[in-house]
Order: sequence, then C-alpha cells, then structure tokens
Amino acid sequence: MSPRQNAAFSLVEIVIALGLVAVALVAILSLLPVAMNASRDSIGDTRASLIVQDVGSRVRGLLTNASLALPLTTNYFYNLEGLPETNAASQQFLATLTLQSLPASAYTSLNVTTNELLAASVSLRWPLINGTVPSGATNQPPTVFTWYVNRQ
Repeated sequence: MSPRQNAAFSLVEIVIALGLVAVALVAILSLLPVAMNASRDSIGDTRASLIVQDVGSRVRGLLTNASLALPLTTNYFYNLEGLPETNAASQQFLATLTLQSLPASAYTSLNVTTNELLAASVSLRWPLINGTVPSGATNQPPTVFTWYVNRQ
C-alpha cells in the first residue's frame, strides 16, 4: 500500500461531516425569522421616536397660539418613512395628541415653581390599513409618550 491511499477520507467520515454541517445550517437558518422580526420592530420603534419628535415640534407651534383651547385632542397621520401623510392609502402611523392643563395639585408633586405647565401625551398606533386601526391580533398595542411643556 502506498502512503497516498492512506491519506484519503472514508465515506463514513464524509457523511458524518456533512451531517454536522447540515445540523449547523438548520440551527443558523432557524434564527433568521427571529432576526427579521427584531429588525422590523426596531425600524418601527425608530419611526415612532421620529414621529413623536415631530409631534413635539407641532406642540411647540401650537403653544404660540394665545387662544389655544384646552384640553386639545388631535390626530396626525404618517407614512412608512415617518413623514406626515394626508392620503389614507399611505397612512401607516396614527399619532393622537392630547394636550391639557395640569391640576393645581400636580405642581407640588412635580416640585416646580411655574403653574404654566401642560401635559402633552401622544398615543402612537401602527400599522394602519387605509388610514384606520385594524382590529385583531395583527395590530400592536399603542405606544404612549407623555411629557410636560411650559405654556409660556
């Protein structure tokens, strides 16, 4: 027997190696849906924070109106890119802004010296279908952001 014949892999060794590779590939591929869901959720959360920043800018604009009637509730619609949208077919996010005065008792618990604070709350829902919130398990619960703004 020459040394060249002893250096080869046997069929059993090749089958075992292929089995190990197949098990590893199945394990790696089973993680793909989890990664895709995490990526989708992350994109939605990023869009949500950008939308809330936009609504915050709108609140600052509303506060320049001296005759602003409180409490105020208004809806803003946004598309997949997080931009304001008026076309119902492209609306994917619904931001409901509620702006209201704080009761006098709230100022003592907040430890502030002004009595001109307003509570701004944004309830964000997505995805929308034709501009409406769908019913059922496909819809995420609303994400609510609340902050205080000085009326002056």
